[in-house]
Amino acid sequence: MTKYELPPVPYAYDALEPHIDARTMEIHHTKHHQTYTDKLNAAIEKCPPEIQEMDILEILSHLDQVPAAQKGAINFNGGGFDNHRIFWNNMKPSGGGEPGGAVADAINSSFGSFSAFEEKFSSDTALIQGSGWG
Repeated sequence: MTKYELPPVPYAYDALEPHIDARTMEIHHTKHHQTYTDKLNAAIEKCPPEIQEMDILEILSHLDQVPAAQKGAINFNGGGFDNHRIFWNNMKPSGGGEPGGAVADAINSSFGSFSAFEEKFSSDTALIQGSGWG
C-alpha cells in the first residue's frame, strides 16, 4: 500500500514573512497538511489493493473506481494533500507580485487587468469549500 507522508516545506517557516508569518506556516504544515495526510491514508486503507497502489493524482483522476464509502474522504483529503504539496512548492521567499509575459497577457485579455482578476478570483472562491485556497 502507498502510505503518504507529510512532505517537508522547501524553506523555513518564517521565509515568507511579513506576508505569511512563521506560526501560520507551521500550523498549516504540521496540523492542516498532516491531517489531510492522515485522513487520506485512513481512507485508502479501506480500499481494494489496486486503489491502494495508485498515486494520489491517479486516484483523484479515477474516483469512479473508488468504493462509494471512501470516495468523499479520498476526494476531499486527497485533494487537500496534493493541493498543499503544490502550495508549498509554488510559494517562495521574495516571490509574488503581478505576473508577466503570456500569463499577464491572458489575464488582461480575459479580465481587463490584474486587479480585476484578483477581485473576481477572490469573490468567486469565497463561495466554495476550501475558500482559503483563493
